[in-house]
Amino acid sequence: MPLPALLVLVMLFARLVPLFMTAHQNYHHWLHAMPALDEIEALLASCAASAEPPPDALPTRMAVGEAISLEGISVRHPGRNRPALEKISLRFPVRTTTAITGPSGAGKSTLADILIGLLVPDEGELRVDGEPVAGSRRKRWRQSVAYVPQEVFLFSDSIRSNLLWAAPNATEDELNLALEHAAADFVRSLPQGLDTVVGDGGQRLSGGERQRIALARALLNRPSLLILDEATSALDLDNEARIRHAIEKLHGELTVVIIGHRLPTLEHADKVVVLDNGRVAVQGSWHEVGMFLEAAG
Repeated sequence: MPLPALLVLVMLFARLVPLFMTAHQNYHHWLHAMPALDEIEALLASCAASAEPPPDALPTRMAVGEAISLEGISVRHPGRNRPALEKISLRFPVRTTTAITGPSGAGKSTLADILIGLLVPDEGELRVDGEPVAGSRRKRWRQSVAYVPQEVFLFSDSIRSNLLWAAPNATEDELNLALEHAAADFVRSLPQGLDTVVGDGGQRLSGGERQRIALARALLNRPSLLILDEATSALDLDNEARIRHAIEKLHGELTVVIIGHRLPTLEHADKVVVLDNGRVAVQGSWHEVGMFLEAAG
């Protein structure tokens, strides 16, 4: 082969070999990414299959006239042998306080998701005044429920702005009334009052102050059902007592469900429900449940 032709071939290979190596590396990257891509596509398909149709208009809230009830609720999570909830039937009369307690993994958070309307049970129904909460009624119900978790979230904005997320058209008097009902009167003593900026996640406030702001935000929306999910478990005794006092003042005015472990928070409930392994172990008054647990050892 003539030398000039050989030099041309060498130059071609010198250029092509890095390109082939890059293509080979990209092929391997693609092979490694394929499982993740398959999982993403499966998740998107699952979300699309479970998606609710968009509402024609902003859902209106649902008022509760008599009671909220769970009828034969069972929930099974994929990959688990034991149901998260099994044949749960409970009634929550309007303007009463119900405490739900039990060990970790008993199904308390799953029960809260059912009550909120976030989770559709595998069996049974959520009913409001005897009517099933399904279809468009589920969206209306979610607009009617306020939920305060253990770890609340506040925007890096003023207290006023954080409250107005729940009710954008709330007046000054309504904001102050919600703060009063949530035992969050400390806001008035702040130099800038409602216009005080709380920082990222509310870091400029104490844990108890953040919880009380979150409770005020929940009350501002005038919910048909208020769910407090371990709302005081991370607080010291003083702040827990403040939250407990605020909850006690709501007794008879609002339908409240308290999920927790700390006994003083649950003591003044109209009914106490103990869950164990996804089932109702016992329900009744605080005294009745206490006697049952004492007898059970």
